[in-house]
Amino acid sequence: MTKYIQFFLILLTLSACGQKENEKKSPENVNEKFAESEQPIESQNEKISDEELYLNIDFQDFFEKDKISFLINNCLVFKNKILTSDKSVGLTDIFLKIKKENATLVVSINDKKNIKCKTKNTTLVLTIFVNEVENIFTLDLSKGKYVGLEKTDNNKLVLNQSQRQFEYD
Repeated sequence: MTKYIQFFLILLTLSACGQKENEKKSPENVNEKFAESEQPIESQNEKISDEELYLNIDFQDFFEKDKISFLINNCLVFKNKILTSDKSVGLTDIFLKIKKENATLVVSINDKKNIKCKTKNTTLVLTIFVNEVENIFTLDLSKGKYVGLEKTDNNKLVLNQSQRQFEYD
């Protein structure tokens, strides 16, 4: 029993080594976030039906040639995509549909490319870099499975969440 306690203490000590409290992301260390991220697995395209839909994410208003990178639960979905909102409808050309299969999130990008992300968490954390400025959101799915992201000043995002799908003109 003593060996188990010693082993646990060693693991605890090693896991704490090198951690920095409240590290602020800067352009120099943004790439570190991607290097640390879970490696996604590309899979065959399979369209996600409305019945299977776990989460829907739209990139909405005020994007203009912005460089966007998106992670869900520390799994990289896409990196450095340039997004511009269509001013007539308030929507970019990127949308994500997500379904959950046991401990895996299947993320469909524009119904064309699927990324599989293994997740240990029941909490969903979105990390979105807008021109290398980090935005982090923890989702409460009781507020709805439809999420819209709008860009504001200083490359910050506002998250809108709804029980019903957003309507666009």
